[in-house]
Amino acid sequence: MEALCNRNIHNIQPMKTISHKLPVNRSQLRYQQIFGRFTRFLSPLKYTIPLLVLLFTGIRSEAQLHAAFSATPTQSCSPAIVNFTDHSTGNPTSWRWDLGNGTISYLQNPSTTYFTPGSYTIKLTVYNDGGMDSLQRIELVQVAAKPSVEFSANVLSGCSPLITQFTDQSNAGSGNILSWEWDFGDGNISNQQHPSHTYQNTGFFNVSLRIMNSAGCIQTITRNQYIQVTGFAQAAFQTNSSGTCGSTTLSLNYQNTSTGSGSLQYHWEFGDGINSSLPNPSHVYSGPGVYPVTLITTNN
Repeated sequence: MEALCNRNIHNIQPMKTISHKLPVNRSQLRYQQIFGRFTRFLSPLKYTIPLLVLLFTGIRSEAQLHAAFSATPTQSCSPAIVNFTDHSTGNPTSWRWDLGNGTISYLQNPSTTYFTPGSYTIKLTVYNDGGMDSLQRIELVQVAAKPSVEFSANVLSGCSPLITQFTDQSNAGSGNILSWEWDFGDGNISNQQHPSHTYQNTGFFNVSLRIMNSAGCIQTITRNQYIQVTGFAQAAFQTNSSGTCGSTTLSLNYQNTSTGSGSLQYHWEFGDGINSSLPNPSHVYSGPGVYPVTLITTNN
């Protein structure tokens, strides 16, 4: 009867009784086959054996459903794209997925994006004409938060060599921060959390900071032209005079030959209490004496 499991029985006839008379010759051993078995008889007796005859028509077998699936990846950083693969057996014909983030899918192999960090429980239900089966995997998908990267510097511009102290102000997101990677834009890098750096060359420099947390999530921020370094200004000038010794006045024309990067500003002190901010001033001294002349040149 075990062979009849999972079969549809469409026609069963009533039980019949079969009578069989054995031979009378006691010296012979007879074997009669009844319903697939051999029975040994030692005497001519009459036996009545009940026989159940089952007639089958239209026999059909259905495979048993078993829901199974996998997800790739099961651990990731937000936003995480996860692909699901159906491994169910028993010839399912339809699928219903609950992907844990409010998404319901009827595809055999769906995918979804998890934007919010957290743990997600996945449920798959499969169907065919013979029934249904479901599998729920608790917190199968783990989504971690990326770091939030932020930093500052105490000096953003100045003359070369420019010393700047950088301060990390990042948030780990999930877990804690494992590594810092600074790129100062002039070919130099650092793995310190709060590095100091000296810029030797002039120019504008981009600064980048790359953070990785204990969940393996990585985030980078880059600030373009964050540091501006200029060269020193070099003050210099020449004079030519109009007047002769012994005269009561002396007129001098000053020619500015200062150099430096950026926009230059000038401050003249003629030694007699008179000042000027012109690039190439003229000055008249009205009395005899010795007058120290000073030019201060600055850049931006």
